Amino acid sequence: MSLTLEELALILDGPAGLDTTKDPVTGVPIKLSELLAKINGVDEEKILKDLAGTLLDDDGDRLIPEGDPCEREVIIVPEKLGKRGPLGTRPVIREAKTAGDIVDEGQMPQLNLATVIDAYIRLVIKEELDGGGSSGSDSTTPPATS
Repeated sequence: MSLTLEELALILDGPAGLDTTKDPVTGVPIKLSELLAKINGVDEEKILKDLAGTLLDDDGDRLIPEGDPCEREVIIVPEKLGKRGPLGTRPVIREAKTAGDIVDEGQMPQLNLATVIDAYIRLVIKEELDGGGSSGSDSTTPPATS
């Protein structure tokens, strides 16, 4: 479920609102990525809680109590092996996926969107600082005065 406008306003106005701290690997503002993921219902906590419901014992009972998240290291999708080869080994057809892998894959569109938004804002600021932006109007036409 995505956020309502009221919930979004509370987050933005609160102590956990946006800031400019960047992820050292991607260079994208961390809070922006996290907020976009939360808005789109793919934040880490939600995904880990959803995945916890898929972990069942042999009787079909949940291994993790409802409402609790699973750990990122838990294997959700086991590796798939191929047929035995001549040496008796079975090649890996599909690697195992952990909950963390699934979270990262689910959040990738939000990270990409955050990257585009961050780059666009930087471009607009640079153009404004370099003496006016190109907003699609003729740069030789002076701005209207009142």
